[in-house]
Order: sequence, then structure tokens, then C-alpha cells
Amino acid sequence: MKRKFFPVILLLIALLLTACGLPEKTELNERLIIEAVGVDGADGGVAVTVQALNDLSATVDDGAPEDGVTRCYTFYGATVGEALAQVAPRTGLTPLYSQARLLALGFSIAQNDVSETLDFFLREHHTRADITVAVAEHTAREIVSAPFGQNRVGADLVQDALRETGSGGAPLTPLYRFMDLLLSETDAAFCPLLGLEQDPISEEPLVCCRGAVLFQGTKIRTVISADELTSLRALTDGLSGDSLTLNMGDIRCTLRIAKCKTKIRPARGTADCRFRLRINAACDITEVSAGAFTPLDTAQTDRIAEAASLRLTEAVAALLDKCFYRNGCDICRFYQRFRLLHPVRYRETAASLSPADFPCDIICKVSIRRTGKEVLRKQSRESDGSLSGYTRQRGPSAPLAAKNY
Repeated sequence: MKRKFFPVILLLIALLLTACGLPEKTELNERLIIEAVGVDGADGGVAVTVQALNDLSATVDDGAPEDGVTRCYTFYGATVGEALAQVAPRTGLTPLYSQARLLALGFSIAQNDVSETLDFFLREHHTRADITVAVAEHTAREIVSAPFGQNRVGADLVQDALRETGSGGAPLTPLYRFMDLLLSETDAAFCPLLGLEQDPISEEPLVCCRGAVLFQGTKIRTVISADELTSLRALTDGLSGDSLTLNMGDIRCTLRIAKCKTKIRPARGTADCRFRLRINAACDITEVSAGAFTPLDTAQTDRIAEAASLRLTEAVAALLDKCFYRNGCDICRFYQRFRLLHPVRYRETAASLSPADFPCDIICKVSIRRTGKEVLRKQSRESDGSLSGYTRQRGPSAPLAAKNY
């Protein structure tokens, strides 16, 4: 009996599921595929600029449309949601936000409460939560709608520029992580600062990273330059793959940081809020300029490692002083670490705590992992028999360069 009713039950379930109704299908040529979004302040509201793919009905043989592969639209409204509600009526296409990879904020609007501006992108289920957030040096519209060329997608070029900043790239923060830090009671959020400059050869605009913007609460607190991004990556455990150039009088060399680890722990033997920030970096020497072109010996590599340790220590200490001790941007999460270590003391003293209550000992240790190619060392051994044939020379650890703050 059960076997007879089993197919009937399956048929009823299938009918019920289909009766619930499927979303109306939208063909690709009826979509406005958005690649980037820029939000600026306007009189009484916001101006939202979207960069979208242009003419999806064109075939491969047709090539790019005459006006380029992307097209930009600007919409105005009292809120971001109200402005973007005009996309479908004005373009005749249904917006597709899941392709968007860049959310740019104008500098003026980022100086206000950005949580209200970003609220739409968190609540609207068609938008993606991992979109990259950045702040424009002037307006977001000039970044999103910059004419980078007929066959180029602007969002791709912006992302490439952010990855190529220095060696480790700009401090990219997805929207969900950015909002978590932004709404935290103590932690500081940060994102890249974008600008435009002219290519001296082609005279076309180029996207460049001017540095990073740090927020305290939901407003901009301070801006760091592009030269300080290396120190920011060191503080946030993202220094691997970066480069470091040293000028030591008779020797100028470039180091590639192959591996780096940043650890922040409470200082031992202290009852206060003192922390120890330790950076261990293993570097390869990629280029050396000296008076005589000879292989580096142990004394020279030790000297280079010591100079790199000191340079890194001073740079990290200067940025920590600027961001945390002077502007209160807790990029190292000292408050949160203290709360987890001493929850009772934190509750009792949270209202009176200040950055000055969190001294930090900075210790940077740089070791040289590799000094050159094997072929160069073989030629050196032929000319000087005193040199060893150890190609991946791992010299002794450089002395610790420590700074108490």
C-alpha cells in the first residue's frame, strides 16, 4: 500500500515546489552588469556612479563598441538605495551587482558617517559582501568613470594598480571585514586611497595608490602615504613579498622579503598593558651596488641584516606613533587583546583607557637567506679558492633591534 502512494507523494511535492514560483528569468542581454560603484556627496543626498559593461549583444567578430567596453551612469538620490533604484527605469536594464569588484567612496563623504553610505551594500542581497572598499583622493566619480581606453575595463585596471603598489600591494579590505572594523568599539578600519595621474608617454590617466585611509569610528581620522604602506603591512602581518632598499654609504642593496611573521604578545613579567611586537623577516638580496663587484661575505651580510633590522624598527615605530599614539587608530588591536587577557580589568577601566596606557616594545629581526645565484658563486670560487660553495647561505641572525615605546 505504501509503495502505491509513494509516487503520488513525490508528484505532489514536485507540484508544491513549482507552485511556490521561480524568480522570473532575465536574459543576459537584459542585464546591466556593473563592474564598479562610486559614491559621492551631493546637495541634499548622494551621487552614485556605476561602471557597467557596454553592449553585451555584440559578438566577438564585432569587436569592442565604438564608445568602449564599459559605460558609466550617474544617479542622484537622497540615499544610495534611492539613487540606484533609478538604474532600471533609466537604462531599461536590470542591474546585476554581483559582478562589481570595487566600491569607491569620495573623500568628502568618507569624512562623514560612512556606515550610512555602506548600509545599502550590506542589506541588499544582490550585492556582494566581499567587494573591495577604497577612498578616492577627490571624487569617486573621477576614479570610476576615468577613460582608461576603449578596450579596457576600468575596474580591472584599478584592481591591478592596487595589487602592484610596492611589492605587497595596497591594504585591500573586503566590505564585510571593513564594516566589522568600522563598527568595532576599539579596532580601526583602513582601506586604500586612490588617485589619478597622467601617463607621461601616452598621456592617458593612470590609477595610483596614494596610501591608505584610517578610520576611527565611522569617520576618517588620518591618512598615511604610499611610502608608509610597508610599515602598515608589517604591523598587520602582511609584509611577505615586499621589497626593502638600503643605503649604507659604500653599499646599496635591495632585499626581497621572502617570509615574514608579525606577532603581538603581552610582555612577560609586567602587570600593566605592555605588549611586545616582534617581526621576524627572512630576506633574499636581489641587487647589490658596491665599490667592487665581489660576492658578499658573512661580515657584509651581517651588516646588511643589522641595517635592515634597524630600518624596519624605526619605520614601524614611526607609523605606530602616528596612527595609534597620536590619532588613536588601533590597527594592532591592543584594546581587544587587553580585553581578552584581562576581561575584568578591562570592564573596570575601559572608560579611562587611552593609547598611552599601552606601551609597546618593537623588536625586528632580519636574516639573510640567499645572497645570489649559484653561477655567480661558481665563478667566484674559480677566482678565489677561499670561498665556500654553499649557495643558499644562511648567515647568523642579526642582533635584535629593539625600540621601547
